[in-house]
Formats: sequence, C-alpha cells, structure tokens
Amino acid sequence: MSAGELNYANTFHHLINTGRLTGFKIELILFAAMVVIINIAFSNLLIGLAVGDINEVRETASLNLAKSQYESIIGIYESYPIYLKKILYSPGLIVRKDKNSSYLQKQTWHSLTDNIAMIQEEKDQVNPEFDWRSLNAFVLRQQTEIRLLKESIEDVKSDIKMISYSSHSETNKLIKQVLHTVQANGNEKVTTTSAN
Repeated sequence: MSAGELNYANTFHHLINTGRLTGFKIELILFAAMVVIINIAFSNLLIGLAVGDINEVRETASLNLAKSQYESIIGIYESYPIYLKKILYSPGLIVRKDKNSSYLQKQTWHSLTDNIAMIQEEKDQVNPEFDWRSLNAFVLRQQTEIRLLKESIEDVKSDIKMISYSSHSETNKLIKQVLHTVQANGNEKVTTTSAN
C-alpha cells in the first residue's frame, strides 16, 4: 500500500503524549483526507499514464508485426537456392471476395471488376532474378538527393530570414535619419511608431 509508512502511532501518538496536539483535532482529519485523496489521485494518474499510450502502441504494433512478417518471408525466400526459386516462382494475382462485405459493397466490387481482363505474363517476360542491389542503390541515391534538397531548402530559409532582418534594420536606420533631419529643420514634435 502506498500509505503503509504513515501510521497513527508514529505521526500522532507522540504529539498527543507531549501535548502538542490539542483542540478540535483538525490535523487528524486533514491528515486522513490527504492520505485518501493523494492515494486516489496518484493511482488515477498512473492509470491515465498507462492507458494514454495504448492507441499509439496499437497502431505501431500492427505495422511492426507486418514489417517483421514481410522481412522474415523475404529472408526465407532469399535463402533458397536459385533453381528452387525458379520452381517456386509463379506470377499471378489472387483476388478473393470479402465474406464480411455488405450487399452494396459486393455490387460495387462487381461493377468495378466486370470489365477487367486478367493478362498473365509469359514465362519469357518474367525476370526471376531481380537485381535488388541496383534497386537498393537507386533508393539510396534518391534518399541522398532528398536530404540534399532539404538542406538547400533550410539554407534558403535562413538566407531569407537574414535578408529580411537586415532590410528591417536598414529601414529602421533610414526612418531614424529622416526623423533626425526633420527635427533639425525645425519640426520639434515628431512621433514614431516602429515595429521592433
């Protein structure tokens, strides 16, 4: 229990024996209320902390599960010898109806797929040994280009901010010079409003 270290003997018995606890004993009532309220509030905060992240954990858990399953399938397939890959590989598309779909959803599906003709590729056109290294190099090259573009965008942003700040400070200097010139010419009451 979170209030097990707080007991009557250690807290109030010594005060009663020495005579320091007298009167209406409001201290005892406040102490009991604090023990109860703080325990309830603390346990509610802990429960809220634990339950608050569950939606994020669920969303990322399903994605992580699918990712690990795909990685394991690809890893197992990559470990097969080439002659076994050629035997196991068969290009195709399997379309299954969803048994839980409503009648309207099934009719929509049928109207969308009635005019589709499935074309099967010939064995000569299929490349069973896809070059994963070139694809990986291409993706890495694109990631590098994206990173360089981000850096150049950040440079342009900082340049724009610096130019804006310098033009703002130059404008303030010009305003001060004009006001000083006007005051020197005899107009003594000139007010300024500048956004600094």
